[in-house]
Amino acid sequence: MKSKINILRASKKGMSECSDNKIQIALWVILIVFIIIIIFAFFYPNRFSKIKDPVVEKMTSGNNYDSESVLNTTIPTIVFFHSSKCDVCDATLPDYVMLRDTYKNNPKHRVAIINCDKNKEFCSKENIHKFPTIRHYTNPSENKYKMIFETNN
Repeated sequence: MKSKINILRASKKGMSECSDNKIQIALWVILIVFIIIIIFAFFYPNRFSKIKDPVVEKMTSGNNYDSESVLNTTIPTIVFFHSSKCDVCDATLPDYVMLRDTYKNNPKHRVAIINCDKNKEFCSKENIHKFPTIRHYTNPSENKYKMIFETNN
């Protein structure tokens, strides 16, 4: 009888040691993964900050409106002036692409995106020197606009 009790105690003790080993292994795995993430973040801090969405790149490179046609209309137009060197511009560009696509077939309003790196002459003529700059041209052909946003930099 005593041997049966000792065997039961030994088996319970063995089971708890087994589960303790599994917990220790799991904790070590979690610790190793965490250390790898920390090392990766330390050595590659900007690894993903400059990733360009190829869809956005394709959409912005093939603007619906060239820089001059933005002002040759009477349709109210919101224009997003940006530079590829501007981090804020890169962060907000996908939202304006989405907005432009929303109003693509609207006969009463337009949204245009102008890259001032590629259209330096036009941006200079429009006195755009800070990025991002957003203007609402109420009557573009008369060059009437409301400044929606311009950075303080």
